[in-house]
Amino acid sequence: MKKKISRYRALILFGIIFTIMLAGIFYRVYRGILKNAGLLEGKEETVVYDKHYVMIVDGSYADYWNDVYAAASEAAAENNAYIELKMRDMDSDYTMSDLMSKSIYSNVDGIILQYTGENGLDKKINEAAKEGIPVVTLLNDAPETGRISYVGINAYSLGQVYTDLFAEEFTGDDRSDSIVFFLTDTDPSRNQQQIFNQARAGILSCVPAGGHISISSVDIPADILFSASEVIRSNFKYSEECPDYVVCFDTATTEIVYQTLLDYNMLGDVKVLGYYKSDIIAKGIEDDNVIATLMLDANDMGMYAVEALVDYSTDGYSNAYYTVPSKLVKKGDPEIAQE
Repeated sequence: MKKKISRYRALILFGIIFTIMLAGIFYRVYRGILKNAGLLEGKEETVVYDKHYVMIVDGSYADYWNDVYAAASEAAAENNAYIELKMRDMDSDYTMSDLMSKSIYSNVDGIILQYTGENGLDKKINEAAKEGIPVVTLLNDAPETGRISYVGINAYSLGQVYTDLFAEEFTGDDRSDSIVFFLTDTDPSRNQQQIFNQARAGILSCVPAGGHISISSVDIPADILFSASEVIRSNFKYSEECPDYVVCFDTATTEIVYQTLLDYNMLGDVKVLGYYKSDIIAKGIEDDNVIATLMLDANDMGMYAVEALVDYSTDGYSNAYYTVPSKLVKKGDPEIAQE
């Protein structure tokens, strides 16, 4: 009788264990199905990071900054840090200084800032530094502030990139061409004006004997797309006054130029040098209407920005300058072929 009871208890125990194991298997399978379906978002275990950084950028460079942010996020995660992206909406009343104020108030561990030279922005950088929040500036520098590092392009090197391209374009001895640079940042102390000056001097030095090259710049309002479009369109109203080449310093300007030439049935009459990449720019290159587009290494931009913050947090200092590689990408290059 006792043996039967013991055997009966063993069977019950085995049944309980088997049921628990089976339930565990079904639970894992069920969670896998939900995860693949995207139904577990926000329900995973919360990850606790050591550092919280903020990346503040202007929306007029959205395509580029999204790529920079992706690279920065990956680099930050490797150092157990989280980066929050604050992109200023061009239609919003919020300024870059407002976004800085919010970040300082939140007492973040570091700020990666696209420096635009906006009024009051220098003061906010110094305010952050006073609060012990390190600031890394991108694309344009603010060396007179308390920023710890600058990550961007070298004006001389980029001017040489444009010089080399036009040296290839100017093959005839009696060429008469006009080049217009559309500038969205006209502060003479910052990169766009310096790049223009460097490129202009270099291009003029390679003009063939007997040739005549006119090089000028046009100021484009970067904050309001409608105003930018109006200024650009005014430069193409009369075909006899149109430039032979247009150089753009941001993605939005490149797309407006391309659309304007399309609307005025002037594609092919004006050669466009674009900025970074988008579907419209890729199509323009494929159709030979955009002869090249400038690519700044977004991965390096994001990686160096995080590296500066991590080094400063660990060692108490970081490199003052990080230079990001740049090049002009043409038809057939893999960067465009992937679009």
